[in-house]
Amino acid sequence: MKKVLVVEDHPLVAAATESLFRAMGVDEIVLCSNAEDAISTLEKQQDWFRIFLDIGVPGADGLSLIRHVSRLGFAGRSAVITGSDRPDWLDEVKASGFLAYVVKTANAPEFSHAVQEIMAGRKIFSRADLPPQSMQLTRKQTEVLALFDQGLSVAAMSRNLGIPEQKTKSILQAMVHALRDKNADQALRIQARLGES
Repeated sequence: MKKVLVVEDHPLVAAATESLFRAMGVDEIVLCSNAEDAISTLEKQQDWFRIFLDIGVPGADGLSLIRHVSRLGFAGRSAVITGSDRPDWLDEVKASGFLAYVVKTANAPEFSHAVQEIMAGRKIFSRADLPPQSMQLTRKQTEVLALFDQGLSVAAMSRNLGIPEQKTKSILQAMVHALRDKNADQALRIQARLGES
């Protein structure tokens, strides 16, 4: 069961984020609009799959909430989604072992990609960490790429996704073609994995 906590005080942003998670099939989404509620919720429950935190919610002072989340041992499951584009804060968040620091000024496709990458457990600290936008990854391609990055074989990816191996190979081959001119190293690594299967 995937349970996600979203700490966000802006109602429209909270609603949009919740809608995105529901489209991704998240089982349970809990929203908190201030630091006090977030801390209380985290201290009562431990089984969070991912935690998405805004820095500037009421009751938080600078990175106080982020540091508290880190002390509770949730950094490796947490991502910062914020309007504060501060390199010093990004550096501290990254050094503390968080999954991501995403600035809200990212456009909608970038934000959606970032959330998908974070849900897959990949770290995002700059736009360079995101898949190339021009690839226009489908949801299934994103899922396959996430499993690929975990080092899974084609057979293991297929079992995980519940699809035939030939379908997984077809998705990977399409991605090799799309990546060839944009990320040759990634394309070669995918091609090598296909050759092993």
